[in-house]
Amino acid sequence: MNLPQIKAIITSGIAHLYDPEEALAIAKGYISDKLGLKLSDRSESITLPPFFDDDMRQLASGKPLQYVTGIQFFFGRPFLVNESVLIPRPETEELTQWIHENIKASAPGIRILDIGTGSGCIPITLNLNNPGTRVYGVDVSPEALEIATQNANILKATVKFIKDDILNPVHHFNEKFDIIVSNPPYIPKSESGSLAVHVIGYEPHLALFVPDDDPILFYKKICNFALKHLRPNGVIYFEVHPDYIAEIVNYLKIMGFSNIITRKDLSGHNRFIKATGLLSID
Repeated sequence: MNLPQIKAIITSGIAHLYDPEEALAIAKGYISDKLGLKLSDRSESITLPPFFDDDMRQLASGKPLQYVTGIQFFFGRPFLVNESVLIPRPETEELTQWIHENIKASAPGIRILDIGTGSGCIPITLNLNNPGTRVYGVDVSPEALEIATQNANILKATVKFIKDDILNPVHHFNEKFDIIVSNPPYIPKSESGSLAVHVIGYEPHLALFVPDDDPILFYKKICNFALKHLRPNGVIYFEVHPDYIAEIVNYLKIMGFSNIITRKDLSGHNRFIKATGLLSID
């Protein structure tokens, strides 16, 4: 069997779920990330591994490619992922790049906290791209923290991971942070029916959904936390639901944050917020 034949098997098996361009991208990703083959391979005698048929059944059921391969690249680095963590998105890369641009000239030792860290992609990347930073990641899920810790060890990042629930925090931080960042749950439960099967059927609902009656619940809790745990003039960064960005900005203003900046993602959606906390509450 050759590479074009393998691509054809994969794309035909998932054609009922994806358009041809996306199906081809998934096929290429599987071939390189799971089969370990180069897309330029011209061999006519490729032997498929025993797990191939089972993987195809999973892909055909809607299971995301990243959960089948166990890998998602973020800033060019391979991160382990499974169904305990969200698959890192390009938008989150944009947020991380924005933070990196703002801290790369800062002195070593800058302190960063990522709330709802999942796979650890944000704090690990910021630590590796900004040597000397002191970086922490918090998550309520022990399974997510296990994956994040594995990623930090594999990629040789220095990040301290902590189990805590930002809705009811119990961990007492002995230091304040220069930056607090979060990409928290922000999809109202009422929108679950509009999500693709590979999202609603496989990604952790704990990291996706918020109550319909309080869609900015996590942002309010994080703002309140930040007022006590940011250094003077410390900065908070959010990834947000475009429909609620104005409501979040208004809440930041009410809570005394200043220099509030919003930014669109590459698709043109209002997706990110940066704000400065002038005062620190002891």
